[in-house]
Amino acid sequence: RRVVEGVGVGLLANWMYGASSKPPAHERTQKGRELLREALLKAVPRHWSLNIDGHELSQEFLLIEVLNTRFIGPALPMGPSSAPGDRLLDIVYLLPPARSEMLSWLDNPHRTPSPLLVRQGRKIILNWEHGPLHIDDRSWERPDKNAQVTIRLAPECLQVCAPLPHKEQ
Repeated sequence: RRVVEGVGVGLLANWMYGASSKPPAHERTQKGRELLREALLKAVPRHWSLNIDGHELSQEFLLIEVLNTRFIGPALPMGPSSAPGDRLLDIVYLLPPARSEMLSWLDNPHRTPSPLLVRQGRKIILNWEHGPLHIDDRSWERPDKNAQVTIRLAPECLQVCAPLPHKEQ
C-alpha cells in the first residue's frame, strides 16, 4: 500500500479503529484532541518489536507512528523533524511513563515540548502481533496470524513544488 502521512499501531490506530464518524470540519481539531485525550487515559501499553535500519527496538509502547509528515490526527505536530522529500521516515513513539506529559501536551502542542521520542530511518519493520494498524486515515484489524509490516519510501516519490515563504524586509 502507498502511504502519504504515516503508519501506526497503538493509541492512534485503536482510536481510529473505534471511531464512528468524523466531526464537522470546524470542530475537528478540538473534538479530535478531546477524544484522543479520552483514549489516552484508557490506553493499555503493549509490547511491540520493530527494526529501524537494522537496529532492534523492543519494549512496551502506548503508540508507535512511522511518519512522512509533521502533522497527523487532529492537527498534532507529532513528527517534528519530518520533511517530505528528505528520504527519511520519522519513527515517533510514546512510552508508558510519559502518559501524563502527553496529556498535558495535548492541551497546547504548539507551546510545550513533546513527550514523544523520535528516531529516523529508511526501512522500518514492525512485528504486528495485536490490535489494529492504521495507514493514513484507514485502519485494519490484525490478521489471524502475526504479520511483519515493512515500511519504506518508494524509490520515486511524489514531489510537490511550493514557493519559499515571503521574507519581509
